[in-house]
Amino acid sequence: MQTLTDSVAVVTGGSSGIGLATARALACEGARVALVGRSAERLEAAQDAVRVEARGAHLAALALDVRMEADMGTMAERVLERWGRIDVFVAAAGSAGSTAATRGLPHAVADLSPREWDEVIDTNLKGVFHGLKAVLPAMMERGGGEVVCVSSARGALVGLPYNGAYSASKHGLRGLCACLAEEVASHGIRVQSVLPDVTDTPMMQATRSMAPDGLLDPRQVAATILRLILAPDDALLIDPLLAPFPPSGSGPRAATIG
Repeated sequence: MQTLTDSVAVVTGGSSGIGLATARALACEGARVALVGRSAERLEAAQDAVRVEARGAHLAALALDVRMEADMGTMAERVLERWGRIDVFVAAAGSAGSTAATRGLPHAVADLSPREWDEVIDTNLKGVFHGLKAVLPAMMERGGGEVVCVSSARGALVGLPYNGAYSASKHGLRGLCACLAEEVASHGIRVQSVLPDVTDTPMMQATRSMAPDGLLDPRQVAATILRLILAPDDALLIDPLLAPFPPSGSGPRAATIG
């Protein structure tokens, strides 16, 4: 995909963090963007933020939950009704858990409740599965599409102590992307994942469990996602790892992350 003008993109987690930054980047490139999130109020604010930089942008706000299969079906239906196609799907919705994590208290696996486990897995892994199931038929019918899933450098390449559910979800997401990439390549659909290191998002700010040495700006991750989508059709980047540069002190490097 060499241009995004008049293409249609769906971004989950679009109300904040990496998702919002990605929606802004896509809209600035001329894409019509559907922002998906659970809070209608936050989505409205996100649309306003996008329009500050992408004046005249064609946007849709869909207050839906990635954890719910029916909601993701509704998401695809509404986008297709409005714009008739889905060209890009960016899975950026993520959770580190809203119970212990929001108090900055990581849990060992032995102390992790099934409720906390399900909360993270259902968003970070099962939620992506629901989204993919919803958008892939439209992409396959058109004979092409771009899928980018936001994984994690620390979560997908090493096991994060006291973050068992998060690590499991991001390892699983990386595997899901690798599998799907092989399955849909013959339909002209390119599936890629990006592995950002710790990024300055509301989720990171709500937990002290990752103790970052340096932070990425969500706009840096969004720029990388844009490069993946706009890469030549006959090429792909396999699990690009994104870390702050220059590293600060003993900050994360590819060798120490993976």
